Amino acid sequence: MFTVISSMLAGMAAGFALRRHKSRWQQHAVTALIWALLFMLGLGIGSNDGIFNSLGSIGLRSAAIGTAATIGSAAASWLLWKKTGRDRR
Repeated sequence: MFTVISSMLAGMAAGFALRRHKSRWQQHAVTALIWALLFMLGLGIGSNDGIFNSLGSIGLRSAAIGTAATIGSAAASWLLWKKTGRDRR
């Protein structure tokens, strides 16, 4: 955990020091690092037997949570629309 926090602090310090110096390589470096992090995350998930074997139930739960969140958000938006009287012409 100390490594993660110190890496974040080092990145913040570098960003603070380089905030006035804009160059194209920074954007490409950030993109490459994000791709590398996603690849490492995939390696970690793929090598963990517990996660990989329960991927079906995790996916089912994720789909249920996503569906419920979408329906709840749509319902709250509809109620707010009705409450504010935006449907009157």
